[in-house]
Amino acid sequence: MSSDTLESIMYRIAASGNYKCAVINDGSKTNPYRLSISSAETGEANDFVIETNIDLFGFTQTSRAKDGKVLYGDPNSTASPVMLSSSTNTNSNAILGLTLELKQSSSEWTTITVSSDKEKVKEEITAMVESYNELTGIIAMLDGYDSETGEQGILFNDSSVRTLMEDINEFFYAVYNPNNVRIGSVGEDGRQATWSWMDLGVSLDAKQSNADGTGGWYTTMTLDEDALDTMLSENWDILSVMLANQRNVSDTNLAESVRPSASFSGDLEDGFAVENAINGDTSSGSFGAANGIQAKGTIADGNNEYTIFFQQPTTMSRMSIYHQSADTSLKNFTVEYLDANTGKWEILREIEDNKTDANHLGFALPTKVQAIRIRADSTNAKDDKFRLLDVQVFEETGLAGKLNQHTTVLGDSQLGFLAERNEAVQSTITDLKEQMERLQERLDQKEGALWRKFTAMEQALGKMNNQTDYFNQMMGNTSKDKK
Repeated sequence: MSSDTLESIMYRIAASGNYKCAVINDGSKTNPYRLSISSAETGEANDFVIETNIDLFGFTQTSRAKDGKVLYGDPNSTASPVMLSSSTNTNSNAILGLTLELKQSSSEWTTITVSSDKEKVKEEITAMVESYNELTGIIAMLDGYDSETGEQGILFNDSSVRTLMEDINEFFYAVYNPNNVRIGSVGEDGRQATWSWMDLGVSLDAKQSNADGTGGWYTTMTLDEDALDTMLSENWDILSVMLANQRNVSDTNLAESVRPSASFSGDLEDGFAVENAINGDTSSGSFGAANGIQAKGTIADGNNEYTIFFQQPTTMSRMSIYHQSADTSLKNFTVEYLDANTGKWEILREIEDNKTDANHLGFALPTKVQAIRIRADSTNAKDDKFRLLDVQVFEETGLAGKLNQHTTVLGDSQLGFLAERNEAVQSTITDLKEQMERLQERLDQKEGALWRKFTAMEQALGKMNNQTDYFNQMMGNTSKDKK
């Protein structure tokens, strides 16, 4: 528009929400004002082009949109490094459990060392014991009873409190038994083959809330630091898997009773089988008829859905999707799961503009899953064919992982045990309020009826008084006439 100024153009462009706009003064004596436009988001996918046929406008590119890229691999290996790309300088999707923040460019290799912090593990276990005792202390107060004063806690004799603690305590009596041997057995290495929290020095003791032996029972947790130090120094390899081990449940190498199956929405290239993308092999070098899957037709023709079915509901904690390479990886795709509790498909993640050869996804809450589905809209491959190297779905088998998984569900504000209990209490409060309202209505009706009767009685008494006065007047007049 001929009436537009740099400032009005700035506001109109910024209003779209896709760009950042500013009018700047470069200090020149003539025409010092400049219009600066940049994308609101970083990365190559947010690059833009400006076309104008106005002679007065001339644009100069000051910075081109780029992805943060880093070569990942062993500089001493003969294998080619992998290019990791991200639209920002932070990459947390390529290497499971590791977030890379790119600070500056470099032509030299940077070595990243991930090591175990035993002292940190000890601190976390100590904090867990303290938190547990803090929780049970609060519960003992709320569920307590003072035999001298007769005062009761607001949750006295509430069965849900005992159920909650029994549920949590069950996990501290659990045994880590990866080989399903007899409890207390000795392994081939001469060490015990089964492990429990007691081996870490963690134990539970039952007490009553009152010192005189009355009141409700609750548990306290104690920590034997010598036992924990011994475990950390002598059995660190066992401790790490005992607490945090996870099992890939989408693996055709599992026992037949728990072995998953798979399906694809179209035909595969000759020699490929649907189960070959859940065989546990993530080596891109072995991609082929015996490893991974490749569609015969294109994604555009509907060859775009890969589904994994579990024989029994699996409590998922995370999953990983491996592609043949970044160049042939799925670009825009959706990962869905079939909720075993509701029977409905839910979206886990919608991934856009993927440029890596691996995607690692986690669940906000541990969820019982009956099936996993990967639905692709496009691929980075030039032939538009659906390819997957391997899909791995993990469940917690370590003691700490299972405990964390369970308490996360218990404490969830919408789906957990406490949420259910809160909902039940709120429902009871609502019912009581409705009963009070109905009772108040009956009282109001009764009060109205009594007032009507009282008014009628008052009116009747008034009439009777009038009649009595009239009668007395008549009797007085009669007496005068007789005289």
